[in-house]
Order: sequence, then structure tokens, then C-alpha cells
Amino acid sequence: MIGPSENIKNATLSTLEVNTGPDGDNDPPRPLIKIIVSSNATDPSFIIPNTTETRIGVGMRDLLQMKPQVSRLLFFSENLDDPENPIFFITVEGQQIALY
Repeated sequence: MIGPSENIKNATLSTLEVNTGPDGDNDPPRPLIKIIVSSNATDPSFIIPNTTETRIGVGMRDLLQMKPQVSRLLFFSENLDDPENPIFFITVEGQQIALY
């Protein structure tokens, strides 16, 4: 990564705002890290190598060959009659709504 020049006095890596609608969560932009530019900074103790390879965990390799035994379509919903105490539901297609 190429960082900012020493002329930059205030640099941050931040999330973007996510608008999840009137019933959604408040997800404003949030700073994740503050970047401090220094000509005498030490080398990083760990460097993540560049790669384009997709890595699959040892216990997951067999999943690529497996076929599902059962498929279900799930619906997620909520009851906001009391906005301070929302009730969440997971419903399997064709079944009655059940409290989660």
C-alpha cells in the first residue's frame, strides 16, 4: 500500500455510510484507523502477501463436492408494533411464522 505523503496531517481509513431504511440500523461513516505519516517509521512487523488465489480451509475442501440433501427457502421478518422491543421471525416457506 502506498500511504499519504508527509504533507497530509490528518488521514483515516473509514467505513462508508449504509442507509438501511427507516426501520434499519444507524450505520453512519465510522473511522477504522488513523494513519500517521512519519519519515522515521519502523518497517511493519508483518506483511500480508498479495494473492489472487482463493484459499479454502482444510475442513472445507470436501464441501465443493457435496450436494445438498434438503433445500429450504427461509423468510426473515419482524414485528415493530413496539419499536423498543422488536420481535424477529424466521419462517420456512409453507410453514407458519415462528418466533426466532
